[in-house]
This record gives sequence, structure tokens and C-alpha cells, in this order.
Amino acid sequence: MDTNLGQITMNGYEAKGHFVLPASDWTGEYYELLQASLEKMKRKYEHNTGAQQVIGMIESEISLYEKHGGEYSYVFFAMERKWI
Repeated sequence: MDTNLGQITMNGYEAKGHFVLPASDWTGEYYELLQASLEKMKRKYEHNTGAQQVIGMIESEISLYEKHGGEYSYVFFAMERKWI
């Protein structure tokens, strides 16, 4: 967090606030809905190799979060450009 706040300042912005997104935003509000859509897309694009690769990448991301979601989180930063 301190590194990111320092980078904000070093790049000419003023940090106005920040908050850590709750895990529920990534589970119930995103990954669970996305997983349901992926099942439909697998069937719809079963003969499209490119689409299947993208679906696999998204499934890997979901799996990574399921296994290691407690080890990292996402932060929303609000900032304002400092005008010189």
C-alpha cells in the first residue's frame, strides 16, 4: 500500500483516498457469475480454439483466486492530478 501511495505522489497526483475491495466483490459479485457464463461459452464455442484458450485463461484466474485469494487483494485508489 505504501509503495502504491508513494508512486501516486511521485507521478504528480494527490491521493484522495483508498479502500480494499472486499472478497465478496470477487466471489459472489464476479467470479461465480463469470463461472456460470464460462460454462455456456464452452458449449457455444466448442469448436473455436481461440475462444477455448481464453476460457481456459479465465478459469485459471478463478482457480488462482480460489487457492490464494487470502494472500492478495485489490485496492481502489482515488487521486487527483496536481497541476503545476
